[in-house]
Amino acid sequence: MQYVFTPEDIDYLIGRMSPTDKNEIKRTLLANNLTMTYGSSPTYKKIILEREGVEVGRFSAGGGLIGNNPHIFDTGETIDMGISLDDDLQKHKLSKLMVAALCKMLILEYPKIRKDQFFLIDSDASGGFWDAIGMKEGRYSDMEKRVRYGNKRKMEGEGYHKIITFSDMSYWALHERLGDSGEEKKRRLKSTNKKTHKKKGKKTRRNVKSRRVRLNLKM
Repeated sequence: MQYVFTPEDIDYLIGRMSPTDKNEIKRTLLANNLTMTYGSSPTYKKIILEREGVEVGRFSAGGGLIGNNPHIFDTGETIDMGISLDDDLQKHKLSKLMVAALCKMLILEYPKIRKDQFFLIDSDASGGFWDAIGMKEGRYSDMEKRVRYGNKRKMEGEGYHKIITFSDMSYWALHERLGDSGEEKKRRLKSTNKKTHKKKGKKTRRNVKSRRVRLNLKM
């Protein structure tokens, strides 16, 4: 699947950004005759910036195929990403535009994508870009930490340097919060139910009442 973004698409993607960022993005796209496309396969998504048919920027995310399940982006499995942009196009908010474009296309392609889905990087050679979007050091970035935290099973994000949730990355780029996915609500309700069953006496009655309210939420 390939999609070419129109000027109207660009206006939509940058709609919640500051006026300064909007103007800088539009000016740079026009001055450099840049076009932006989205490429999609079951395990790999990419945003490509081109100048007169030559690639000058890329933001990509992907992961391994899990069994016969082609929908890697809504499985909760590890997704890593990378970004590149020609030197003369840096500091013009184009990286933010590419992140915004990929996030929006993932939301459209995977409406139930978990907002707590992790996106990760192996190493940081971006000159501070990953820190700027809100990435944090992964809790299981090395074996020493894994042992320290007492985890023997393989953890999501294990071995990756930095990590960010899809919700946080989308908010940084699009300036809009994602709603809860159905799967996340079910997981939270299941956890709540387990806690209420362990309590006794008056606290049990109070928690059961809260549990009934939660179960009436639309899934």
